[in-house]
Amino acid sequence: SETDLFPIALGILRLGERPKVKVFVRFDRFDRFVSALVYVPRDRYDTTAREKIHEILAKAFNGRMSASTPTIDESALARVYYIVGRNEGPRPHVDLHTLEGNIREAIRTWEDSFSDALAAKHGESEGAQIEHARAAHFSPGYTGMFTPEEGVTDLEEVVALAAESGLKLKARAYRKADDAHSTLRLKLYLLGEVLPLSASLPVFENLGMKVIAEDAFSV
Repeated sequence: SETDLFPIALGILRLGERPKVKVFVRFDRFDRFVSALVYVPRDRYDTTAREKIHEILAKAFNGRMSASTPTIDESALARVYYIVGRNEGPRPHVDLHTLEGNIREAIRTWEDSFSDALAAKHGESEGAQIEHARAAHFSPGYTGMFTPEEGVTDLEEVVALAAESGLKLKARAYRKADDAHSTLRLKLYLLGEVLPLSASLPVFENLGMKVIAEDAFSV
């Protein structure tokens, strides 16, 4: 109806001024399904994000994922039309602002959290300057193993190492909170070629250590 369409149309128009995650919903008069029009930043949208959003909607409205139709053009936002089939029982009351917040959190990237971690440690302005000046790129293998906060620490170590003269190699030993007391983790920061394990392994063995695994990442 016009009553339903008018606030949705106005809401979509406002997104042109400030692109952000936005959800518009419509309920079937017989409560058989919920249709949702979801706008998300285009650079955050992919198949994984689409499925995550569908799962969030299905859980929020006590339903099941039925169908989704994405529309992607030259605008800053991707538009996805979702249908959630309702399960039996009363429809839950859903706060759309909370729902949008859950979607924003679900489609956050490691890089988003890395920016936040820089801002938390150095302040928003200085953190943004550091991120822009360094333009650090962490490999998918790295981001799958280490937190954004650890990325901030590693970036600082690399920057400090680059400022030093002489041998471009530095070590940092640490433990994770749930590591056993006998476990020690070691990071070697090296500028240039990757250090072969055949060169480092004898050093560790001479120190009475047993190397379990090594992972190398370029930054």
